[in-house]
Amino acid sequence: MLFHPVAPDRPPAGPGPRHFCRVARRAEHPGCHVKRHNVTMPEPIAEDPLLEREARASIDAVEDLDGWARRFDLLSDPNRLRLLLAIHRAPGITVNGLAAALGMTNTAVSHALRLLRHHEWVSVQRDGRNMRYFLDDSVVHTILHGIGGTHASFG
Repeated sequence: MLFHPVAPDRPPAGPGPRHFCRVARRAEHPGCHVKRHNVTMPEPIAEDPLLEREARASIDAVEDLDGWARRFDLLSDPNRLRLLLAIHRAPGITVNGLAAALGMTNTAVSHALRLLRHHEWVSVQRDGRNMRYFLDDSVVHTILHGIGGTHASFG
């Protein structure tokens, strides 16, 4: 018998553990979305109160869980992550430099930088007519190193 994950949007039908196949219309399961498979589901594991306590403690140990969620949300956009890596590697780079280096438009770079500045991840310094961008968050700096970000080695 084939085993497929239970479709959460459909209740099991009939007596015993049955479910609908979620891999409908695939070549290896033609017509699977119309018929049901009789599958014996594994018995649930008895809950362990110690593990539940530890799981709750792991969440309670994080001081600013919502802040971390926002931080990861900002990092989830590939373009913002690319911008951060570029600024990390080339501190003082301008919008034009970032746009050219990353193949983005100046408008897209400016929009992403505005968001990163709002969250105080990057800072800006005026240099004549140019605005130069610098990484300004030590936690983000550490995260960038954790994913392989490096510093420039000029000379």
